[in-house]
Amino acid sequence: MGFTAVAFSLDVLLSALSVWLATHLRVIQMPWRDIGILVISVSTVSVIPVIGLLLGILLFLVMVLRFSGCSVINAAALVGLTKLVWLIAVAVFGASFLN
Repeated sequence: MGFTAVAFSLDVLLSALSVWLATHLRVIQMPWRDIGILVISVSTVSVIPVIGLLLGILLFLVMVLRFSGCSVINAAALVGLTKLVWLIAVAVFGASFLN
């Protein structure tokens, strides 16, 4: 399994976990169907080379705002925290993957 597949898998897992946690903490309200659409769409866009991360962040923000109707600040905090955790996980796993 290549590194891109691993990065995609980590993105799906961490994005779904963070949105699910946010729904349970009552930060946002979103049904499971919308969480699945959001996570698969954002993760697919995020694996595009060079501009995928930026496009994924923008798509994540727009979809969270559209599906949940929460404030921009809550959506930006969710997206920022999710992608920060994802970057750390990919960096840690990437270092071990290359060794």
